[in-house]
Amino acid sequence: MNTILITGAASGIGAATARLFHSRGWHVGLLDINHCALAELAAELGGVWHAELDVADPGAVREALADFAAQHGGQLRLLFNCAGVLRFGHFEEISLEEHARILQINVLGLLQMTHAAFPYLKATRNAQVINMGSASGLYGTPHMVSYSASKFAVRGLTEALELEWQRHGIRVGDLMPPF
Repeated sequence: MNTILITGAASGIGAATARLFHSRGWHVGLLDINHCALAELAAELGGVWHAELDVADPGAVREALADFAAQHGGQLRLLFNCAGVLRFGHFEEISLEEHARILQINVLGLLQMTHAAFPYLKATRNAQVINMGSASGLYGTPHMVSYSASKFAVRGLTEALELEWQRHGIRVGDLMPPF
């Protein structure tokens, strides 16, 4: 069974991905912190499974994954970690709390989702994780310092996990679009 669970699904690349996979017959799960936009997209796609989720909340992450996977025989074919935030500005003009929030969502949220998804991915033939990276993970980007740092971390995590999870038959890759 082809299932995809998408974080950051309510807008942008996440929403476009949901529409594409849904049109190709996949069972789509939508996760996002934006409840209104999430509900609109779920209705547009015929009432697909969705849940409001802050990827920075480990308990909520585990609960959402368990609920989605339970509806599909405990399996998850594709996890798309698309949730992320960006803040433009000079490093010193952005509060430390905002820098921490970028790292919390872009790195720790992705890490929590992937860790919690492991048993469902492992139980699924041809399972895969796709992480939303960025060209800013290839070179430091002025005015996007914390975002760039977070995408460097995503790139490193993705590369290492692709090698490590080969033994489980789980592929791990990333997308690195330019700005």
